[in-house]
Amino acid sequence: MRLRVLLLTILAGMVFLQGSPAAEYRQEFCSGEHGVCVIYEQNGKILDVYLRNKFPHRNIITTVTFEHSGKPENIQCTTPLPLTTVCRGTEPMKALSFVISDYSRQWNPQLNWYWQYGASGKPDDEKHPYQLPYLKGKRFRVCQGFNDTPTHHGDFAYSIDWIMPEGTPICAARGGIVVTVIDHYSGGGFKKEYINKNNTVQILHDDGTLAQYTHIKKDGSAVKTGDNVRPGDIIAYSGNVGYSQSPHLHFNVFKPVNGKKSTSIPSGFITDYSDYDTPEKTGIYSYTGITPKKERPSVYMEDMVFCKSMINFQPADIADIFSPKDRFKIFLPIDLKKDRKIQIFLYKDAIPAPLLRYSWTLKKEWWQAVTDVDLSKVPAPSGKWKAEIIIDNKKMGYKEFTVKPSG
Repeated sequence: MRLRVLLLTILAGMVFLQGSPAAEYRQEFCSGEHGVCVIYEQNGKILDVYLRNKFPHRNIITTVTFEHSGKPENIQCTTPLPLTTVCRGTEPMKALSFVISDYSRQWNPQLNWYWQYGASGKPDDEKHPYQLPYLKGKRFRVCQGFNDTPTHHGDFAYSIDWIMPEGTPICAARGGIVVTVIDHYSGGGFKKEYINKNNTVQILHDDGTLAQYTHIKKDGSAVKTGDNVRPGDIIAYSGNVGYSQSPHLHFNVFKPVNGKKSTSIPSGFITDYSDYDTPEKTGIYSYTGITPKKERPSVYMEDMVFCKSMINFQPADIADIFSPKDRFKIFLPIDLKKDRKIQIFLYKDAIPAPLLRYSWTLKKEWWQAVTDVDLSKVPAPSGKWKAEIIIDNKKMGYKEFTVKPSG
């Protein structure tokens, strides 16, 4: 989803106060409870400007941009502005120096500053392998990958949307410091009113990049600002809040360009199929810890289910016991690189020939194979059944269900 939440962490400081004509002067200006403080220290004709992070964590990182709001009065910066710098930790660091033309007169640097969490510049490890942002062994489908429609473009190009039911545990894909927690919003939809009402958790990594986990449920955060988290820790529970049209997790890694602007950057994940899997396109991603890496399957027999209905393209009313008059669906997740032919044969008890047959062509763009089953077409359907899946004449496996006697 196209998010504006990145901008929520960008705050500006503006100094309009004129300086003292005294030979010595010190004043501190702070932005926000956990923001950045700018300190003026004058000694004679020299005015030094320091930065200090208020965030109560020794590993905090911010990017700050200074610029003039107008023409400086009776003072000149020794460094051309605008200037972007990175402030690490909580100790003051010198950022700028000014020379006062006549310190017996008032001066005004006409200085603005803008800041946000993270470090601008090139990350130390541009291909750091992330963990999948959900529990080990779980599988979820990416419905919108990198540079994908409708919303992953521009500064949000390297974003990922995973379809997942509301309330699914979300895990930290990389360790770091929790710098932003927003989980008080409710409601959602593809409407302007929800663009800036996204519940999110943001985690700052030690290289100055950040990960954003968005659309979490109301009151769905499991962490608070300032917490240290490790990869795999549960940090929130998924939802459908904000600029969202169905339950999913929006994830992206981003970094500041300067104190005003951020941009998403590519990320890759450790999966069962690769040590650096990049979800540029839709597909199903999992990590069970198996070795060696295996080829990505075209069908997921483990996730095949029988269901009575579908909600948001997902199976609902899942069951494996039915009555003779029941109508139900066979649901099978697929991940195809090309069009494939599928056959589903339904066998009852020890009868060697299938009593029901289904066959059609699966398109590579499809996410699942779904067919309706009508047991009323079978005489005396009570008994043990199995549904066998065949793709391009290759048997993939089967799943069993039971039809109980009527009455």
